[in-house]
Amino acid sequence: MAEYNPKTAKTQKKNDSRKRNALLLLLLLVAVIGLGWLGLVTAGRLLFTRNDHFRLRRFELRTNGPGYWSGRGDQLAAALDLKIGADNIFALNLGDIRGRLLRIPAVESAEVNRILPDTIAVSIVERIPRASLNNPRSEWVVDSHGMVMSRFEAMSIPVRLPVITGFRAEDVPTPGAVFKPALPALELLMNTIRSYPDISIIYINVATPGKLEFSLRYRNQHLYRAIMPDRGRIGYLLGMLQSAIISAQRSGDTRSTFDLSFDGSVILR
Repeated sequence: MAEYNPKTAKTQKKNDSRKRNALLLLLLLVAVIGLGWLGLVTAGRLLFTRNDHFRLRRFELRTNGPGYWSGRGDQLAAALDLKIGADNIFALNLGDIRGRLLRIPAVESAEVNRILPDTIAVSIVERIPRASLNNPRSEWVVDSHGMVMSRFEAMSIPVRLPVITGFRAEDVPTPGAVFKPALPALELLMNTIRSYPDISIIYINVATPGKLEFSLRYRNQHLYRAIMPDRGRIGYLLGMLQSAIISAQRSGDTRSTFDLSFDGSVILR
């Protein structure tokens, strides 16, 4: 039979007492932290998210020019489900608002800010339509990155847009998606806009794999047709095309088709 040791029992009691005290202190600390957090949440609501002083009363819209959304602040606020006169600007999630803006096909970039005490300010950059898809009156247009947009909800362009053809109408994706078959044609088009302004493209046909067949006017006068590869040195090939057009005009050559399908040469037809 084990012998009772008063000293050992006393030590055990002290250890048990310390454990109970530590547990009580931990529970007290958790309670204090919880009450503090609850107090901060309540204070935050009273001071900010439920404070009538910060009720949304104004929606400011800034755009990069006379685009589709310019002057349509009320319409955009409704599209974003913002309730003027009801929402609290601190209860609104700015990141969520920006995400909804970027899901609008015609919007390329966006910023959202609070302006105390009662304003949400939105700045957007609208996409610039660069070409129509399939025909000049098509509902669908694309920007330089191939983003599909509705013509009726995109920036209005005062000149006739070039047309990209050579695919089935049912192949065009819904607005807000990139139309990959149009990308080589858009690279060609953007090269002329940036580096060869004397070349004005009218139609680009992408039906032939590996080739771009397009019609153009040179200095808004003579009408020509050209064929070139759909990838690689498009800028270089455009330089060759322009030189060939100038040379043909000087020599009085009336042929109007320039085939650049063969590397390093231009064939006139």
